[in-house]
Amino acid sequence: MKTTNLVGKFVAFTAIAVLGFVTSCQNDETVGLQDIADSSSESLSDSYFQDADDFSITAVDNNNLPGRVADDGRLSCAEVSFSDGSTTTSGTLNIDFGAGCSDGKGNIRKGKVVLAYEGTRGQTGFTINETFDNYYINGIKLEDESRVITRVEAPEGSIKHTVVLTGGKATWPDATFATRASSFTRTINVAAGTVTLEGSASGTSRKGKSYTMTIEEPLIHKTSCIADGIYMAVQGKKVFNIQGTKQITIDYGDGTCDKTVTITLNGITKDITIGKS
Repeated sequence: MKTTNLVGKFVAFTAIAVLGFVTSCQNDETVGLQDIADSSSESLSDSYFQDADDFSITAVDNNNLPGRVADDGRLSCAEVSFSDGSTTTSGTLNIDFGAGCSDGKGNIRKGKVVLAYEGTRGQTGFTINETFDNYYINGIKLEDESRVITRVEAPEGSIKHTVVLTGGKATWPDATFATRASSFTRTINVAAGTVTLEGSASGTSRKGKSYTMTIEEPLIHKTSCIADGIYMAVQGKKVFNIQGTKQITIDYGDGTCDKTVTITLNGITKDITIGKS
């Protein structure tokens, strides 16, 4: 049911959502479908920011900074290097995807992600400031003023970060763009193979509509589902408020590894099955 790396799934989601709501939204079809598209675009851009966080944390959080970079399939085609003067407690890690390369899952990334880190890896207070340098994923350009990932707890077998985005922007190939700011807490349970996301976001959609998004029930992603090609969160619930007048709920389910979400708009509920991975 859903993911940190939605790899274009919400593009399919938008198309299927349109079909699913044609009958039920006849009295307000255009507005209803556009609102669904707006929420799906927000979810897509959010997933791409989360994806960058995932491989950034993987790249930095390893046993031999600034030596070997931890293995991650998304980094297999990238040139990863530490800037001169980097040490185990401070420095800069550069992830360069060049003119474009595939991660083997059909995602194309290009450009650079630059990670300035400070503190002792694995300890409370370890901070990564993530910035994008002409970075694209699947044709969508990501930008930010600041995206700070801070380790706030270091319990055994768990990794907990806050992730605060300021001045975020996602631009599509047709030059439309969405803006966002967000504040999330990400908890990685190594033994359980889960990543739990909590928090909220706000911004403007590709149509210039303002929105707020709140994770009403924590979003849970499972590595076992990812192994099956299901990249979306598989549990949890998001609530969107658009222009302060419309509310859309996306329910990711009960933890089962499937590709179904439940959407509620104007009191109407539909189950949507996401298409091919």
